Amino acid sequence: MIDNRIAKIFWMGLLAILNSTIVAAESSVPFVSGFERFGRHDEVDQALAGEVLLSELSCTACHLNERISAKGGPQLNGIARRVSQEWLSDYLASPTSVHPGTTMPDVLSGLSQDSKEEVVAALVAFLSTLDEDLPTIKAGGANPVEFEFWKKGDADRGADLYHQVGCVACHAPEASYHVSEVRESSIDQLLEEFDPEELAEMGLASTARRVESVPHGDLRRKYSRRSLTHFLFQPEHFRPSGRMPNLKLAPHEAADIAAHLLQRGNYASDDKPEGLRSTDHLNDRDMVAPSTNTALVETGRKLFVSLGCANCHQAGNTERQAYIPLADLDLTKAAAACLATGTSSTPHGVESAHRSEALADGDAVRRQYPRYPLDSTQTSAITAAIVDLKSRRQVKNDQSEQADLVDRTLLQMNCYGCHTRDALGGVGRYRKPYFETVGGVDLGDEGRLPPPLSGVGRKLKPEWLKRVFRGDPKTTLRPHMTIRMPKFPHGDVMALADRLGGVDGANTAPASEVFATSTTGAAAKPSGEIGRDLMGIGCIECHSFDGQAMPGVVGVDLTGVPDRVFPAWFHDFVMNPAAIKNRTRMPTFFPEGKSQVPHVLGGNASKQIASMWDYLEHSDRLGIPPKIEAERSKNYQLTPTDHPLMLRTFMNGVGMHAIAVGFPSGENFAMDAQEARLAIGWRGEFLDARSTWFERFSPPIDPLGTEPQPLDTGPSFFKINPVSGTPVAVLAEFLGYQLDSDRVPTFRYRCGGYRIEDRIVPAISGGLRRQIHLHSDQANATEKLLFRIIHGTQVTQDATKHQFHNESGLSVQVLSPNQTPVQKEDWMLPLGAADNLELIYRWQ
Repeated sequence: MIDNRIAKIFWMGLLAILNSTIVAAESSVPFVSGFERFGRHDEVDQALAGEVLLSELSCTACHLNERISAKGGPQLNGIARRVSQEWLSDYLASPTSVHPGTTMPDVLSGLSQDSKEEVVAALVAFLSTLDEDLPTIKAGGANPVEFEFWKKGDADRGADLYHQVGCVACHAPEASYHVSEVRESSIDQLLEEFDPEELAEMGLASTARRVESVPHGDLRRKYSRRSLTHFLFQPEHFRPSGRMPNLKLAPHEAADIAAHLLQRGNYASDDKPEGLRSTDHLNDRDMVAPSTNTALVETGRKLFVSLGCANCHQAGNTERQAYIPLADLDLTKAAAACLATGTSSTPHGVESAHRSEALADGDAVRRQYPRYPLDSTQTSAITAAIVDLKSRRQVKNDQSEQADLVDRTLLQMNCYGCHTRDALGGVGRYRKPYFETVGGVDLGDEGRLPPPLSGVGRKLKPEWLKRVFRGDPKTTLRPHMTIRMPKFPHGDVMALADRLGGVDGANTAPASEVFATSTTGAAAKPSGEIGRDLMGIGCIECHSFDGQAMPGVVGVDLTGVPDRVFPAWFHDFVMNPAAIKNRTRMPTFFPEGKSQVPHVLGGNASKQIASMWDYLEHSDRLGIPPKIEAERSKNYQLTPTDHPLMLRTFMNGVGMHAIAVGFPSGENFAMDAQEARLAIGWRGEFLDARSTWFERFSPPIDPLGTEPQPLDTGPSFFKINPVSGTPVAVLAEFLGYQLDSDRVPTFRYRCGGYRIEDRIVPAISGGLRRQIHLHSDQANATEKLLFRIIHGTQVTQDATKHQFHNESGLSVQVLSPNQTPVQKEDWMLPLGAADNLELIYRWQ
């Protein structure tokens, strides 16, 4: 194991060096998040990757295409009050030099140095006259605004916000910022066991790869504290089609983050960007001094149009110029023009240097081909996209076309920086520690990371999605997460809400149709009341209702579910959560489609789910489940008497996916559902459920009885790595549990091509008796699993009794099968389809 750890450190270190080398070598190329993360590594179709570049580089701002809208640049009205004059001049002269990774091309690359300086001076003069003040932020009861709030930003508070609310989903976190230690997920632990070549062979290279960050540029040279604060507060005002979302910052929060980002500037005054030469204190109005040279301003206005700037930017009353549509481009000429890799170029027959006297006369410089410092990978992708678009000039409205539009929008907006959808995206493994919970309580990845988008169109109604994208405060359903779902007022995102349902195969049938065959008939109570009672049995342990819950509950509020989700999805999800959402923490209340409450509605699962929906539709009239209030007045020590008791909770030594089971005999255990691990056992009193039910973000609890005995400290199932020959943990997917007539649970999970049933009961002579049965889940599930019997640093074997003992006092007896363990370090047994394993755990 030590050799594997050294090898892992070596390979991960080498990978980090290679990554940093690549970034350094390619830092001048335009940085587009979706392309860099997926297109560059052939993880999306090349034509799709090229379409993303065509949009994000704003190629279709000039070469129109009805299928691909251009991102465009920021609106430039009022630019003189937002950026420093020196930064603006230098940026226009050489965008990539000032802001490596920028998607703005160099439209002046074909000019001589003297002509370039004159053109820049004219453009700056024109832009300086676009007088527009920064927007006024109105104060209100929920939005207090201090006088000159941008001057009151606190850099330390800003550092916390920057690393918590979502900035680091796209931008680089700072190495000096301390984050709480977060337990690695099973997947992340697995990634550390393999070198890069093995990861690539297993299709895990993307998951293991470091996600590169969107570069900031030199903010301290560009912005004043006031202008950066306003931009962070309302980015869509300055960049209507930009990809920077609105993180719902309060004015003082925007000021704090601005102070943090600008603190490296060491300004002599609060508003003075580095590089401005005046020693006087500068007001924001003076950042770019308005030009009084009317002739130069008019020259700049003409240049702004002739150079194509007006095609991407809103600036005064300038008008767009028309160019060859994208589908009509001659790629052989484009290869020598805009698509030339890393070189400047000018139109055929046009002199690259222009006479200064022409500028002095106010004539416009003829259009230059913009210089995009593309590399060969980017050029190939763009070429593939144009070829593909030429083959299908007309936009179709079929599902394939809609799926492409969904994929492209998610890549354009970098939704994958936070969310997963199918096999793509998600928070990069090195960014996960920055995604925390309020109070730092460990709720696992599902409790702190943004939810997946796989099948989201099947679940959420378009109207609800649009409210989410618009930033409706009533759509905030996960207050336990520090990261914020930002506002996306962009038109393409709103269109996404309408497309997702069709792409994901949403069943939009109304509730009256979905539940038509689930009418309750004659019942003792109305359907809604029955549903309220059913939801009071288990749902209240994880969910709130109308903002009220047992303290400690962290699940989403179920009130309003009918406004959010489709009835058909609700039915399918409640019936079998694991089939709809992979690795969900939602338990299965209807295993194999059978209700665990047979005395209600005849045990008919569909009727029971219909009554739950009926309750949620009328919860404003029916009120919250009575148990939420009733449980507060009870004794919360759980004592099994006639049958076993179960509690899903957070437990020390088990984790945030603990399922504790107590028996009337006094033998108790806790299972870690995340790893299918029998974690601890103890005797005597069971548990006190008070903190689980009544403390918000409940802390991990301890058993009430004897000191808990660790039964297994890690994953239970392994396979042999064919390369190294050593055991490698196999991830288990928890499928829920099923209660028998005695209310004893049988845990069910999927692991390594097998479905596994795991039943644990008290042993006759004390301890726990465990029965594990394997079923083949795949036609090719011929490779056996290894089950770890016992773990420890000093393990001894009693061969005659098939018993194993470790230094902590644990004894494990193998009753069947009668085999010799294959790995003496961890004492593992091979198991295959139809194998039964029976063990007895005893401890002192």
